[in-house]
Amino acid sequence: MAKNETKCELKGLKRSKARHTISLNPWMPAYRLEYARVLMQCHEWFKADEQCKRGLQLDPMRLDLRQIRIECLLHQGDKVQAREEFARLLRFQPPDEPALRRWFLQRLQ
Repeated sequence: MAKNETKCELKGLKRSKARHTISLNPWMPAYRLEYARVLMQCHEWFKADEQCKRGLQLDPMRLDLRQIRIECLLHQGDKVQAREEFARLLRFQPPDEPALRRWFLQRLQ
């Protein structure tokens, strides 16, 4: 069994809980964020990106969702959209902008 499959099996309970939480209240961006993080751990980049997009529809100012979305886009090979999303993130003038720029440049390589 592959290491990623084992890791995903261990995350199964967390994944089920996140899906259940969203079903109880689909209007909470924090629930979408948690589910996206679980999906990322299983390298399900497209599904994680979908959760980020849904969360950002609910709260466009969630910079943590934007950062995770950027990570997902890069893993999907979509550098153009990742750059656009990063530009949107910077328009919010995050207090840790220099660190975010370094993070993004590292991810682009």
